[in-house]
Amino acid sequence: MGSTPRKCTQEYKDEAVQLVLESDRPLAAVAKSLGINDSTLGNWMKRRRTTARARRSRCRYQSAPN
Repeated sequence: MGSTPRKCTQEYKDEAVQLVLESDRPLAAVAKSLGINDSTLGNWMKRRRTTARARRSRCRYQSAPN
């Protein structure tokens, strides 16, 4: 039987993604050092990119203040 998935806080996820972005180590190496699956960390990174892209497009289409 598999183990129960642990719940990670958003802060933990953000810090894990920052480790990948700021280090010269591959995503898989960072994930292994944190004890998480590399596909999980990859999903967190993908979600961050999607969120950042959505924020940029919202800013672009907001009207200028009067």
